[in-house]
Amino acid sequence: MHDEQCSLYLERFIHAAIFAAQPDVMAVVHAHAEDTLPFGVTHGTKLRPVIHLGSFTGAEVPVWDIAGKFGDTSLLVTNMDQANDLAQCLAGNSVALMRGHGFAAAARTLIEVVRLAVYLPRNARALMRATQLGGEIKYLSQGEIEAHNRGYSPHSAATWRAWEYWANRAGCGHLLTLFGPFASLRQLSGADRSAAGSFPGRAPWALRSAADALRIATGPTVSAGDKSQPSTLTTAASICASHRGAAVANAR
Repeated sequence: MHDEQCSLYLERFIHAAIFAAQPDVMAVVHAHAEDTLPFGVTHGTKLRPVIHLGSFTGAEVPVWDIAGKFGDTSLLVTNMDQANDLAQCLAGNSVALMRGHGFAAAARTLIEVVRLAVYLPRNARALMRATQLGGEIKYLSQGEIEAHNRGYSPHSAATWRAWEYWANRAGCGHLLTLFGPFASLRQLSGADRSAAGSFPGRAPWALRSAADALRIATGPTVSAGDKSQPSTLTTAASICASHRGAAVANAR
């Protein structure tokens, strides 16, 4: 976006390709959650939902193997050809595992994509422990997935509680806003809360920048605006909520 001298993030290819392939997507996460890695390098057990909050991942999470088309690489996505191939694997799904690397997730809003980044590893942990117990695993049926997803609302009190909890854990809860830069939902009257919850076409909360959402997904030690500050977490995520055209332009 600017004539910067510092090197750009490699993740820009992933974000740009997914934005270009899915016009309805407005937020993308790329993360290295260790709990998901075993399911991308083995063929015996697919990553499927076994807990109710795993329903957001869909019936089965596809695995993208960079070696399938590009042979021996560093497993990093370093150009648009590789990124476009990943985006094709993701098409029609909310999440795709990247063999030996991590995962990419896409959604219509920041809160939805952060939710995916939180519950995908949690579902993976539950499934991994279930396989260690032995016996037949009871996955969520397609009907159960659809029933749970129908009950989701971005304006519900349950969604707000989770969003506020993640923001507070990340140390940026004070940045949550409602119809203004500094108004917190818990500070509003009951009537104002009801009005916010029924406001059509708009989530009743927001974060002032994608950097704040990044801290929710990865922890307070990560800053999207400070390239010199490394993450101390095992899960490193990058969230892009910038203009679609700018994201694609910066990938070149």
